[in-house]
Parts: sequence; C-alpha cells; structure tokens
Amino acid sequence: MRESGGVWKNEYTQTTPAVFHFNGGGKKHHLEMEARAWYKQKLDTAADIEQVYATRLRFNGKMRDFRDICPKHLERTAALGGRENRPKHRKN
Repeated sequence: MRESGGVWKNEYTQTTPAVFHFNGGGKKHHLEMEARAWYKQKLDTAADIEQVYATRLRFNGKMRDFRDICPKHLERTAALGGRENRPKHRKN
C-alpha cells in the first residue's frame, strides 16, 4: 500500500480501498494509516465533517455514503485520540 494525497492505493491490485480492516495486532498499523487518510485531512468545521460523511464510496459493489458504512466514526476516533496533531473540532 502506498499513500498519495491521503488516498491509499494497493499497488498489487491497483485498487483504492474505502475501508481498512486489520486482524489481530493490526490496530497500530490501522491507526497509523488512517491518520494519513483523505478524510482525516480536513475536519476543522461541522461542514467539513458533513462533507466527509456524505462522500460516496463503492462498498460491496454498491455506492453508499461514508456515514452508512462508518456511522459516528469521526466522533469516536476523535474521542479516542485518533486525531492527534490535528486541531480540535470547532463549531461554526
């Protein structure tokens, strides 16, 4: 996997996965990769967060909103410290 501009690409399959999942002790690697993902790059306002949640992703062959696939994900990772080195969310 290589990251460019917040988008991870599997160089073997030439695909860009929408969701990462790691088994076993993969949590450390997942958090490191996710911190560099496109949707973590712009989360400064409520409108930014809404834009991420409204992003359409192909999931199991169907187009779905990020919100449907990962509901409350951004809030949960922020609460767990998953947004280290990022400004805290500001309300508009």
